[in-house]
This record gives sequence, C-alpha cells and structure tokens, in this order.
Amino acid sequence: MQIARALCVEPGFWFVGAPNGVFEPSPPIDTGNIGNGDTRRLLHAWSANAGEPRKHFLHLALALAQQRRLL
Repeated sequence: MQIARALCVEPGFWFVGAPNGVFEPSPPIDTGNIGNGDTRRLLHAWSANAGEPRKHFLHLALALAQQRRLL
C-alpha cells in the first residue's frame, strides 16, 4: 500500500482484486547529502562487502551514530 501511495497508483495496479481508493502522493523524501563524495564512497564500500564484513560494517556505523547522539 505504501509503495502504491508513493507512486500515486492504486494497489490494484499490481494486484487483481486489490482494494481501490484515492491515494494522495507522499511528500518528497529528503535524501540529505546523498550526492556528496563521501556518501558515494560509503555506498560503494557497502556494496563491495557481503556477508560477515557487511554485518560488522553496519554495526560500526550504528555504533558511531549512537555515540554522536550521546555527545
């Protein structure tokens, strides 16, 4: 339902017999600084890792974010 709402289409667009209704478009998503070089490098590093290294990478990023909120 949320994907249909975000794309401004009825859920029935994908599913026969799905409920019909009027959907309003969602507000634009704030992508922040996704276009800056650091973010692109981070996303490249993320996609280059899989399995266990990716899990550690995620835990490190979450720990850093949590630490910043505590300061």
